[in-house]
Amino acid sequence: MIWIIIIIPIFYLTMKSIGKIDFYRIRKNKIKLMGEVIEYRDNKVPIRNDFTQIPYPYVKIQNELNDAKLIKLKYANNIIKPFKIGEKVEVFWYGGELYFWNAYDRGILKFLPKKSIF
Repeated sequence: MIWIIIIIPIFYLTMKSIGKIDFYRIRKNKIKLMGEVIEYRDNKVPIRNDFTQIPYPYVKIQNELNDAKLIKLKYANNIIKPFKIGEKVEVFWYGGELYFWNAYDRGILKFLPKKSIF
């Protein structure tokens, strides 16, 4: 029983570390953009064989033609809303989606390694 209590947190932190390393790899050569959180919209996402409503922030960014677009930021939390309305956030494009630049620089995740040790 004690092994389960030890193994589960180690497995969780290992998986989060792999995710952080991949995130930093894809973010490496991207252009940092500034956006402003305008609103939150609930989107249905599949979680454990059920669809759950999670509030996603929608960010306004300016493009090179000074057109403002409202775009869903791929960064959500079902417990709290991570940003205040009107807050400026740093974002980047990857694979046609907008990601939060400092996604792994908050909470306990900021202490995980940024590079693989192997």
